[in-house]
Amino acid sequence: MKKIQVNNKILCDAISIASKFCSKKSTLPILSSIKVDITENGECTLSSFNSENYISKRINIQNISNECMSFCINLKNGLFAFLKTISSDELLSIDVDEQNIKIKLLL
Repeated sequence: MKKIQVNNKILCDAISIASKFCSKKSTLPILSSIKVDITENGECTLSSFNSENYISKRINIQNISNECMSFCINLKNGLFAFLKTISSDELLSIDVDEQNIKIKLLL
């Protein structure tokens, strides 16, 4: 399992920008998703695209695992709405494996 840590406000701001071209009514689930690419040194790029446009937002995070990783976050599952309910100064721990993404608050 790969682990990263990021401030909730930084993540929410990046998702807000990167989701500009996510389709709200697409029959292809990938077009309703944000792609997340993370380098071993903690550079994180969130991006979305439709058939005509592409946008990305780069942020720095703490990559606990020191491994590259890529995954998609489908915005139709309510994750972004949930993250917006959490205090902006909270630190999140995100665990990524082959099939799941788990987000925990670090107290």
